[in-house]
Amino acid sequence: MSNLKVVLDHMICPNCGASLEEGQKVCPDCGQTIVEGDNWRKDYLSSTIEYTPGEPLSRRRGKSASQPVAEVPRKRRGRKGRGAAEASMVEFAAEEAPGTEQSAEEVSIPQESAPEKPQEEASVDKPQPAAPQAAQPEEPAPIVDDPAEPKRQEQDAEPAHSSEEAAQEPREAAPENPPSRRQKSENQLVEDEHIDLSSTLKKPKREKEDRGPFRTFVKWLCIFVTLAVLGVGAHLLVTHYFVTWPRFFNTVFGKEVEPPFVPAAVVEITEEDGKYIRTFSVHGEDTYTLIVDSLGGKEIKFQDGVAKISIEDSVWISEVPDPNLEYLEVNLKMRVMDELGYTSDVEVDPFLVYVPQTPVEFEFPNADLSRVYEDTATLVFTPPSGSTVTINGENVTNKTDESGTVRYSIPVQMGDNTVSFEATMPFARPLTKEFILKRTLHDVVISLSQEVPSRTEAETYDISGTVETGASLTTDFPGGGIQLDSATGSFTFQANLGSYGLHQIVFHATKEGKEPTDLTVTIERIPNPRTFASSAVSPAVGDFIASPGNYKDQALYFNGMVQTTDQENQYDLDISGQLIGFTYNGSTKLHSGDEVRIYGSYDSVDGDGKPYLMVWFITK
Repeated sequence: MSNLKVVLDHMICPNCGASLEEGQKVCPDCGQTIVEGDNWRKDYLSSTIEYTPGEPLSRRRGKSASQPVAEVPRKRRGRKGRGAAEASMVEFAAEEAPGTEQSAEEVSIPQESAPEKPQEEASVDKPQPAAPQAAQPEEPAPIVDDPAEPKRQEQDAEPAHSSEEAAQEPREAAPENPPSRRQKSENQLVEDEHIDLSSTLKKPKREKEDRGPFRTFVKWLCIFVTLAVLGVGAHLLVTHYFVTWPRFFNTVFGKEVEPPFVPAAVVEITEEDGKYIRTFSVHGEDTYTLIVDSLGGKEIKFQDGVAKISIEDSVWISEVPDPNLEYLEVNLKMRVMDELGYTSDVEVDPFLVYVPQTPVEFEFPNADLSRVYEDTATLVFTPPSGSTVTINGENVTNKTDESGTVRYSIPVQMGDNTVSFEATMPFARPLTKEFILKRTLHDVVISLSQEVPSRTEAETYDISGTVETGASLTTDFPGGGIQLDSATGSFTFQANLGSYGLHQIVFHATKEGKEPTDLTVTIERIPNPRTFASSAVSPAVGDFIASPGNYKDQALYFNGMVQTTDQENQYDLDISGQLIGFTYNGSTKLHSGDEVRIYGSYDSVDGDGKPYLMVWFITK
């Protein structure tokens, strides 16, 4: 019959293992005094009790390595319905070597109902008598107590052995005594064959699992990655707030360092393909770095003591600029950083950037006011690539042909027709214009049949030409008359030029159902150069400036230096620091600084009292 191992929650003597009644202060077997303390019950509670049916219960005090114990196969029950202590008891039983006998140090529990059987009957070599209450179970291996028990067993081995023998004699002498309450409980255990005493069983310590090389590698990899992340994070924080580690340590320890000294930036402006480019040059050490904050912190390394950056003006213009802002003021922000991370601002003067308008090339209309003669007018223009063009609110960008030209036809009425035009593109001001298309009848056709010179020495000059048949022709010029052939439309006019100077002749052609047409001819009569030069005088410039009227109708000449003016064909002549003005319509080209002699006649005086001459010819 197999052994039954149970755990009883009762007091035992720590010296000999004898059972103690509740409240006993001295062991009845060995005389050991029971010391009470904070946890004194914990030290005197029993652990594993081995029981063989038909034998008294005995507590395992220890086992010898040479004791044979019958090999017991492991029987694991599902943990569901079993406590953790039961699984541990089976594992402890399996660890016992086969053929192990009961230790001589077992402490017998007194039984009054039957004499104690010798220890040899518990050996696995002799079969145990079967109990009438239950079938013969398999022989389990004895279970070892808590780890502290063997050590305590070695200290008290001999006293416990003598106490065992002394305790066995009185038990064997009274075999017929009725069973005690404890023995009744033990017999009940045999009948039930299983009692859950897991609450009193100490859980065995699990051995550390053998970690393989892969798990060790993963462990160190995790440690390395953690350290790397912490290092990178610290570096990012330091470089973000202090730029460099030396500057960080200088700041922490309160060391003051002078920032780098840099002079003001030098600016050079160039033009390429109609675009303005500004090049900024900053001088410093080759270990310095130029940082352009206005361009998002762009960095330029110094080379040969200078750092240069070229910026096109269009960079500063927003994608949709203010349409009323023609010039944009720019404040360029730059700084120089040394090798320790200390910076100094670079002085840059503010500058103005021109914001261009959307460029559009107009073929028609090419003026704010244009005449048309049909009921439909076609606008022809070339917008830039990427632009959007609207005419009278309609988007006409999709009407662009392969050459990039837009042709858009609109109806026109007689009179003035207003056309609204707008062209937009990124990074440029919109181009907004209003054209007036004036629809009229066709003009009366009139033309000259000869090339009329701009200057002549003759007193009279004949002008000839043609006019549309059926039209009438008149002129306001006082000297001369018109001869018109109505069948062919040819005409001639003899102009009496009379005095020297400019003469303007206007011909008016009219016809019913058509717009009247004016034709203007301008002729300047000049004197003969030889005759005029031979009779010309050169008065003192001071006298002429003081009294220019005294020299009217006289041939005059002056020597001096030419100074050009804003007015077409009008110049100033510097004569020993005194200025007089003159008008010249000839073909000789004049430039400031030219030393010339002018021949002319007094003409007028301007509002500042400066006299003017009408100059007929010039010699250099």
